Amino acid sequence: MMDFVYAHNTAIGFLLLFVSLVSLVTVVAGEHETKPAISLYCAFFVFLVAGILLVGR
Repeated sequence: MMDFVYAHNTAIGFLLLFVSLVSLVTVVAGEHETKPAISLYCAFFVFLVAGILLVGR
């Protein structure tokens, strides 16, 4: 049962890392001209949650 939980957390963690990376790339590319700071905060929060999921195994 714990192997399933670890695999689930790892999969979600890597998915969240990908989402945060895409968000950072769109901010750097200038896609969020109106509120880039909010996008950076969201990307950092998603990265933090992904790190907790991946390291907390």
